[in-house]
Amino acid sequence: MMNAEVSRNVIPFEHSYSAAFLSMLSSYYNEDFRFYLNEERITGIFQDLLYDTERSGLRIHLLTEAGIPAGFCILLPYTAKESNEDLSGWFLLRDLFIRPERRRNLLGTFLFHSVAEQYRAEGARGICLTASPSALPFWNRLGFESAPDRFETGSRYLLSYQLTPDTSL
Repeated sequence: MMNAEVSRNVIPFEHSYSAAFLSMLSSYYNEDFRFYLNEERITGIFQDLLYDTERSGLRIHLLTEAGIPAGFCILLPYTAKESNEDLSGWFLLRDLFIRPERRRNLLGTFLFHSVAEQYRAEGARGICLTASPSALPFWNRLGFESAPDRFETGSRYLLSYQLTPDTSL
């Protein structure tokens, strides 16, 4: 017997998903980064993110499977004031997270490409991020390219993903 395919969607953050999002934030910071933040700190981060959605255009996207949140990504309009380049239409991918028990199912790929298509349709020019050396293969498979001549990032790499063919970072 074949398994029915699970419905996957990428949606903007909704307050009805606050508890699930808080749970994912806790996992993201405490398990992935081993920061071991208490509930109060995680709640503070959550409130800061919500504030930034209003103040600076930060956008939170949730990946749901059968209506249950399985991951998120957070993007911020790029505002590098020190650059002489026109970076309007570029976004910084701040975070991408998939629940540990749902990893290795191409959900990160699905989430990123869904968001990238939405941003392309809205006229965005590209997405950039900084990545650790261990994450480079994942981001390269998604189509990100190195942009080493742009910024000093220490032990992290600046990568860019073009949404329109005439744009580079």
